[in-house]
Amino acid sequence: SWRGSMWSLDPKLGFWAVLLKPEELAKRKINTGGNAFLIKWINKNLPAGRELFKAGIKQNDVLVEYAGKPITMDMRGMNADLRINYKVGQRLSLTVVRGGKRINAKVKLVASD
Repeated sequence: SWRGSMWSLDPKLGFWAVLLKPEELAKRKINTGGNAFLIKWINKNLPAGRELFKAGIKQNDVLVEYAGKPITMDMRGMNADLRINYKVGQRLSLTVVRGGKRINAKVKLVASD
């Protein structure tokens, strides 16, 4: 996941997020059973970013589940897992918290332009 050359590989998630600390999760009243990421930016210029919007994911959502499970890895690990275990055309289940409500989304994985 650390190799710069892997970033050209598909599929991509199309967003940038930061890991939330436990105190931030407590303040937001979010119990994840794992890690959680605040989605700070979605790249609408990438097909992957546009697919996130179609699936209902928005900036400032808190990502709490990846592939239907609590997140036990960092962003590098998620990106590596995505490229190793998923193919373009598949759908990936993501769960976010927005306004105290959990939202489940199925994101279509697409190729880059």
